[in-house]
Amino acid sequence: MTNEFKSIADIINSTPELVHIKKIIEEKNVEQDFYKIFPELKMLVKSVRYSKNILKLSIENSALRTELKFRETEIIKKINEYYQDEKVKRIQFSNK
Repeated sequence: MTNEFKSIADIINSTPELVHIKKIIEEKNVEQDFYKIFPELKMLVKSVRYSKNILKLSIENSALRTELKFRETEIIKKINEYYQDEKVKRIQFSNK
C-alpha cells in the first residue's frame, strides 16, 4: 500500500472500471458549463440534458428559440472551443 494521496479526479481518470462514472460527470459538466460559456442566457435558457454529443436546451420564448437555432453553429463552435474538443455536434431546442 502506498502513502501517496490521489485526488478523486485522478482515481476516476485512471481506473478503467469507473469509465461510466467519468462519462456521467463529463455530461453534467457540459450541462452546467453552458452558463459559464453563455452567462447572459442563464435566466432565459435551461440546459436540460447532454448526451451523445447533443445538447438539449429548453427555451420558452419562441423568438429567442428561433434566434438561437439560427446561431446554432456559432454556439456549438464556442462550446467546443471552451473544451478544446468536439463535445457538442448538435443542439436540440425545445419549449419544455
